[in-house]
Amino acid sequence: MTLSRRIDTVDVELTISCARNITTRHRITPLVKDLCYFIAVYVGRRRSETQPKAVPKASSPTWDEAFNYNISKDDSLTLELYCYHYIRKTHKIGSSEAVNISSLRQYEDHLIQLYDERGVECGNVCVRSRVLVEKCHSPDRLRDLRIVSAVVNSGQILRIPPGCEELLSPLNTLLQLVKAISQLDYGSYCRRSSDICI
Repeated sequence: MTLSRRIDTVDVELTISCARNITTRHRITPLVKDLCYFIAVYVGRRRSETQPKAVPKASSPTWDEAFNYNISKDDSLTLELYCYHYIRKTHKIGSSEAVNISSLRQYEDHLIQLYDERGVECGNVCVRSRVLVEKCHSPDRLRDLRIVSAVVNSGQILRIPPGCEELLSPLNTLLQLVKAISQLDYGSYCRRSSDICI
């Protein structure tokens, strides 16, 4: 039996752009010219990793790697920055506090602070998020969200992306208000709700 996807989730893309202002407490001999960094990305119990990036010691690593997740409104993001070089095996530089993914504004760069094991700031990671709008909802999906289906026809609601979910509840309230107004006797000045299209 195939389980259907929960209706209260949405597909998002998280892009790990770069790390900045990295500071470490471990000593590195002058012989080490490059350090290799990677980010471990945790969304709920799911873990992803960027590809290791080798940069000179004073530089900031850039990845620009995207990861796709199906998340709920309560899912959080946690980041961990790791380093390795030929003198020392993989070791964690710092980690972030949990960040609610739905609180990240789309298409904007967000600097997420990292802290070492003592709780001292040790750098930050630049992250961008966006909703994958090509995943569109079915009429049944929108009926589950209590959209007024009498006003919007099936052909129209098939193309409403999940990124617009935050607008659906206010839209429902507006359409109910329009319907109520249309029932008032204002003659030709009042349009009927059945004439309104989106």
